[in-house]
Parts: sequence; structure tokens; C-alpha cells
Amino acid sequence: MSHQPPYRASAVPAGPGDAGFTLIELMITVAIVAVIITVGVPSLTEFVAMQRVRTAVSDTMADIAFARAEAIKESRPAIMERLAGATGTWKDGWRVCVDIDNSNTCTAAEDRKRTEAFGGRVRVCSTATDFDNRIIFRPDGRVSRPNAPGANDGLKVSDDLGDGVAGNDFIRSIVIGISGRPLVIKQDAHTSGGTLCP
Repeated sequence: MSHQPPYRASAVPAGPGDAGFTLIELMITVAIVAVIITVGVPSLTEFVAMQRVRTAVSDTMADIAFARAEAIKESRPAIMERLAGATGTWKDGWRVCVDIDNSNTCTAAEDRKRTEAFGGRVRVCSTATDFDNRIIFRPDGRVSRPNAPGANDGLKVSDDLGDGVAGNDFIRSIVIGISGRPLVIKQDAHTSGGTLCP
């Protein structure tokens, strides 16, 4: 059996090219990172805003469908009613109830579901005075309203990105027809008659 001495690292003197990054290489790397951040951050901001609007629309549509289904299931009027809050709009959140006492308002005993306020710049508002405070579904699932329906009556979800540029606003209208079935219309950058919620 041969006996070998323990391994020893040999010290190799560093040459002039082995000292690390040069100042030029470091400056080029920083410049490339700066360009990537400059291009990527606005796109990321728009992507996040668009996703917030889509999520808010999805949550709102689900609650509209839930209220309509509760009306049909219980054979009683169901109400989706906005909660009182700081903005005085649907952004403050809402609740869904079955109107057992036929008062056209929700009481705590009648509540079925509650959705809290959306955070950030996302705003939710009504597009018709009939829907300023509540949406009432009849036992057959149709919408009960005192006024004649308009073409785009319902709720609207918007995010203006906080930059004052109308060309990159994200707007979705949830149109609630007389049948009670919701439909989403994309109105980004104020297309198809889209306007921001106040």
C-alpha cells in the first residue's frame, strides 16, 4: 500500500487578465441591465393592472351569477347590494342576500355572501342608475328594475394606471341584460364607449 501525502493546493500567481471584471465590462453590464429595466417595468406595470381588472371582473361576474342562482334556487328575489364605504361606489364591496322579507334590501339574517373592497387603483361603478346601489334578481332569474333597460347597463371595472394617459386605461363593462345573464365588454383605452369609473 502506497502512502500519498495529503492534497495541497498550489498557489498560482494571478496574471493581469485574471483579476476580475474590468471597469468597461462592468459599465456595459450595468447599461444592459438599465435598458432591460427601462423596457420591462412599464410592461410589467400594465400587465399587473390588466390582471387586477380581469380578477375584479371575474369576481364580480361570479357574484352576479351566484345572486341569480340563489334567486332561482330559493324562488325568492335575490339582491346584490353594494356595501357602504369611503367611495360610495361598488368598489367598497357588496353582499348577496335572498330577500326573505320582500323589503328590496339586505338584512344580516338574509346574507349569503359578502365580497370586500378591491384594493389599489381598481374601481367598480354602475353604468345605470337602477344599479347604483343594488341589483335585484326575480325568482325566475331575470333582473327587476324600475326603468327601461339600456344597451350597456350594468357594472364597470376600470384601472387608469395613475398616469393620466387615456391610451393605456383598462376598462371592462359587465352588461346585465333583462335576462340577468352578464356579458363582459372590453373597452380598453376608451374604445366602444368606455369611460373610467369616477
